[in-house]
Amino acid sequence: MEKSLETGLFWICLALRYSSMFDEIYWNFIDTKFHGPFTTIEDQPTLLSTEEQVEIDAFVETKMQEASEGNLVTYLQH
Repeated sequence: MEKSLETGLFWICLALRYSSMFDEIYWNFIDTKFHGPFTTIEDQPTLLSTEEQVEIDAFVETKMQEASEGNLVTYLQH
């Protein structure tokens, strides 16, 4: 268990087991472990490579277009 705490695997397994706590576990432990201290949400894209940033921008543009056309597929219904 000590090794899994050092590698971060413990937090990943815990987040997967308790999905209702996923966001809290991710932002408090997993993101910090692998990406350093959280500053702002605007700084998060700087953790990506230039290629990944371009892909994210294209993905968001596609999703925004789908949403405006009413073609956005949603999986979570409340």
